Amino acid sequence: TEIYTLSLHDALPIYVFRGLGHAGRVAMTLNNMAYVFKDKGDLQGAYQLFRTAGDIGYQTDDKNVQAMTSNGEAIILWREGHIAEAVGKYQDAYKAWHEIGNRPRAAVLLNNIAIAFQDTGHLREAETYFRRSLQECRSIDEKMGLARELGNLGELHLKEGNIGEAEQEFNEQLNLGRKMGNMKEVSYALLDLGQLAMERDQLKQG
Repeated sequence: TEIYTLSLHDALPIYVFRGLGHAGRVAMTLNNMAYVFKDKGDLQGAYQLFRTAGDIGYQTDDKNVQAMTSNGEAIILWREGHIAEAVGKYQDAYKAWHEIGNRPRAAVLLNNIAIAFQDTGHLREAETYFRRSLQECRSIDEKMGLARELGNLGELHLKEGNIGEAEQEFNEQLNLGRKMGNMKEVSYALLDLGQLAMERDQLKQG
């Protein structure tokens, strides 16, 4: 793997902000650079930058930095197959964003935790977190997130053979997508309803 090092141009904003005492800006610069390292394939370099930025967040009690860097660490851990550790970091990020009232981001973190559990076959835990995200989105009227979680729950229930519950969730997703004028969600719901109809026919024939 090619090693990517910081150029003086890359590092200059860090030293300038550090010299001026802008710890939050230093942390955000490191966080942004971590994503560059990640996109270039240097996962360990990215992880170390997220960790360094996170340390600044904890030293200054900056909840937003704590959340963003914990989320970044979780992404790296997940890519490397450390699912349990990734879930822990996602939970840290959720807690920090929830504490400062960033409920849309908190809802996304609940979704990420659910997907991590789903990917490892822990379907009951996945359903719990999908429902928590759904409730969070309902409470803040976050329609895009609501449609996302209806689709996720529908797909989970369809895999489990719970066709009635899945159909209800897909139809709610479909109606919500139409109200929003979001053809992407409408398409997802229609495709899932088509799959559901095929499985229902197979059950009748069986």
